[in-house]
Amino acid sequence: MLDETALFLHRVVAQQPLQKQAMLGRLHNSSQVLRGRKVLVVDDDARNIFALTSILENHELDVISAINGRHAIA
Repeated sequence: MLDETALFLHRVVAQQPLQKQAMLGRLHNSSQVLRGRKVLVVDDDARNIFALTSILENHELDVISAINGRHAIA
């Protein structure tokens, strides 16, 4: 929300307080927030699992995959 209002009001990020600058920096580097998290990808199409797993692992997430709901629950 802060990012959108700053953009709407044409505010320069460098002129914002340091705390708000840091908050905006974390927002724009959101892959750091996800790093090391575990995610479950469930799909019956192996191509989708492969594509999503590749993308998520590039963001340093721990990916677990399942081919259907029953395997996901197990």
